[in-house]
Amino acid sequence: MIAVLTPTAAFAGQGYQVLQQLPGGPSGTVSDGGISYFAAVYNVAVSLAIILSITMIVIGGIQYIASGISPSQKNDAKQRITYAIGGLLLALMSFLILQTIDPDLVKLQLPSGNSSSASILSQ
Repeated sequence: MIAVLTPTAAFAGQGYQVLQQLPGGPSGTVSDGGISYFAAVYNVAVSLAIILSITMIVIGGIQYIASGISPSQKNDAKQRITYAIGGLLLALMSFLILQTIDPDLVKLQLPSGNSSSASILSQ
């Protein structure tokens, strides 16, 4: 009965098998409670949000230039740029908040790749 009420205590010694490795994320069996996988998911999500925000700012700029003298299309372009900047700020603020809570959650590292190539570079 106690194990049912406290599942983390019951499964603390067990790890979980990562089925799909994310770029820079863990592989194999992970026993850190999911922190490393969460960090990888978060890094991928923030990267995608930044790329999409910049893309939408560029599309809004092109839409603004192409709108000519149409005030409704200019307003749509301004609104698109405003929302894209808001999304970019939201992604960066979430990064800042998680950085404040635990810097290990938001380590932006490239995957190390093959260890033999790393040893060649260090020589």
